[in-house]
Amino acid sequence: MAGKVTLAGARVSANLTQEQMAEALGVTRQTVYLMEAGKIDIRPAYLLAWGKITGFDLSDFSLPKESTKT
Repeated sequence: MAGKVTLAGARVSANLTQEQMAEALGVTRQTVYLMEAGKIDIRPAYLLAWGKITGFDLSDFSLPKESTKT
């Protein structure tokens, strides 16, 4: 695949809502939102699962930079 995809972009490309992704990962919808927004660290197991669920390789992902927390 050419270029990089965000977590949200991969999820949308797989035609999944945040709720559906959360169910597939075994987390809450809020956790999916926080991962996509770069507000929490993404455990490697979740990143691997995200790729498997959406059909993307790990090298395809453009991960969010660490956010500044207020």
